Amino acid sequence: MSNKTTIDTYNRIAHEYANTHWSVHFWDRQYNEFEGLLRGKHLLDAGSGAGRDTRHFISKGYDVVSVDASSGIVDEARKRVPKGNFMEMDMTDMKFADGEFDGVWCCASLLHLDDAEAGKALSEFKRVLKDGGILFVSVKLGSGEVIEKRPDGVERYFRNYGVEEIRDIISRYFRVLDVYTHSDKDGETWISVFGSKTDL
Repeated sequence: MSNKTTIDTYNRIAHEYANTHWSVHFWDRQYNEFEGLLRGKHLLDAGSGAGRDTRHFISKGYDVVSVDASSGIVDEARKRVPKGNFMEMDMTDMKFADGEFDGVWCCASLLHLDDAEAGKALSEFKRVLKDGGILFVSVKLGSGEVIEKRPDGVERYFRNYGVEEIRDIISRYFRVLDVYTHSDKDGETWISVFGSKTDL
């Protein structure tokens, strides 16, 4: 299944997705930890969805650039967060300068990429981060590739990970600072990974 199929799905379900992923405070612990590690205020929200996390960081005084590969999702985000800077962009090939950002926040987005694409995205995150910049990534706990088939016929690709598996992958690009799991109200378990850009 191509990444394009997942993007097409988000274009079709953009409004519905935005409504159901807007007022969730599931990531409060991760917000606090990420902000505590940052050395500066210029952030990239990679795979920003409808803008929930962007809205949070703007409210805390951060300068945020937000990218998502779905044009429909970007349109929803622009309506919901007028102060945001949202761009339609693939996080495996971003049009930003080297060392531009103090932090990269990638919440529930890397999981839509296959292994080769995820490697490209992590390489891009490293490239656009300043030395000492902070990365946050969250993925679902599980095993292998899953195609979610919705009742309306559209599909989404997911790549699930084990804790040590995602730790090892992130450590190829960043110094891993913290890894832990927690479960949502639907019983799904998420893995949170924090990393720092160093000369590995």
